[in-house]
Amino acid sequence: MIDFNLIIIGDEILHGSRADQHFAFFKNLLESRGLRLGQVQYLPDDRPLLAKQLRRSFSDGLPTFVTGGIGATLDDHTRQAAADALDVPLVRHPEAAALIDGVSLKRGDALDSAAHRQRLLMADFPAGSD
Repeated sequence: MIDFNLIIIGDEILHGSRADQHFAFFKNLLESRGLRLGQVQYLPDDRPLLAKQLRRSFSDGLPTFVTGGIGATLDDHTRQAAADALDVPLVRHPEAAALIDGVSLKRGDALDSAAHRQRLLMADFPAGSD
């Protein structure tokens, strides 16, 4: 049986200002499919540490779920750390950008607004991402 890894990222979870709900969700999701969780890591919003742990995770070849740190605020480093771990640049993913454009327009934000430009950072992924 293949084990799955889970990396839960966020200072707010480590410091207790937000309760983790990811562990239970993924444990139940996998068990409902006859699979199991083999390892869980709780990590801070620390880009070098995230890159190091993602590099290790990529090298072990096991499927890994990563939660947290994917927003567009200054403390969100998951996409950048994944790019660092893979030694590739971040690039704007056209399909993700189009989806974010749609969200911004639905909210009434112009595509040249500061809110949209900030939101659009979430379409930046490691080169080669699907």
